[in-house]
Amino acid sequence: MKIAFLVDSLLGGGKERQLLYLAQELSLKNQILVISFNDDIFYKDILDLPVNIITFSKNKRYSIKTYLFLYKKLYYFKPEIIHIWDKISHLIALPYILTHKTKIVNGSIRFGGKLDKNIVQKWVSRISYTFSDKIVANSFAGLKVENLYQSNKSIVIFNGIDCNDKNIKTEFINCFYNEYKRFDKYIVMVARFYPSKDYITFIKSAKIVLQKYKNVGFYCIGEGPNRNEAEIESDIYLNKNIFFLGQCFDVKCLLNNFDIGVLLNNTIGHAEGLSNAIMEYMLAGLPVVATNAGGNPEIINDGATGFLVSPFDDKIVADKIIYLLQNQEEAKKMGCEGRNVIKKRFSKKIMSRRYLTLYNDLIG
Repeated sequence: MKIAFLVDSLLGGGKERQLLYLAQELSLKNQILVISFNDDIFYKDILDLPVNIITFSKNKRYSIKTYLFLYKKLYYFKPEIIHIWDKISHLIALPYILTHKTKIVNGSIRFGGKLDKNIVQKWVSRISYTFSDKIVANSFAGLKVENLYQSNKSIVIFNGIDCNDKNIKTEFINCFYNEYKRFDKYIVMVARFYPSKDYITFIKSAKIVLQKYKNVGFYCIGEGPNRNEAEIESDIYLNKNIFFLGQCFDVKCLLNNFDIGVLLNNTIGHAEGLSNAIMEYMLAGLPVVATNAGGNPEIINDGATGFLVSPFDDKIVADKIIYLLQNQEEAKKMGCEGRNVIKKRFSKKIMSRRYLTLYNDLIG
């Protein structure tokens, strides 16, 4: 089967990770073309796969030459499936889509909360959904907020994760052992410092916990424009109990060193679809504290694999963290249950099989 993946970038986000996993699983028996409208690549593993990768400069993605070059590449590749990962890519590929009968899989719904869309974004969404044969969301919450829950076009395919056990000590992980391994308990939040993530509540809750438990370390893994704001909020605890590790290529291996995983969202105009970070926490055997919004309740069983908390409530987040610190056996049990859930329902192999079934059904 010939499959073309079109994506706005191959940077370090959730959908890019899922594209990588899907390409890893499908490229062994199918011809894969990956087209990115950004020439930066974060997940370098994709370069080792037997796939054809074409990138465009971000500032030229809307040029006439880009439209013509894309049309030409798709015309000669002759994909049976075009899998669109975002609405920008769909818009750029529209000239080819309108003139060919290729089946279109729209995977742009990777959020679980109502977005603040302007009139142009609403127009682009309507066009994108109209010219799709199947609309795939990674959570039921995503379909609901887009009013597509009962559409015959729509389907939910949960994100997948690589469940293979790896314990590779890279330079970053060695640095972590040498510089940061000095506390009794370790708590982590993995997310980009973007407005959609609520690091401020995480930092505030950390300061509440540290008033009672001095020998606990809190770690922020990620980069983004809002990092400085979070560092300022850390105040006297910065680089003492609260640390900012930057972007990490080895998150999955590093998480084995932590005791609790946290993911908090700014629910004003955003909510997670199905979070890669939460899946990684659970696979590492960590109990999870996460915002009760979007697709988070679809993966976290409140009280069994972690806790779902109200948005922006640092006191409740702190209470849940303290509870897990005080009840270590229960925390361990939650972590084990979470790992079992991931292996049974959210592996990349399960996700890839569902996509392959979908592709085959579409082309008959």
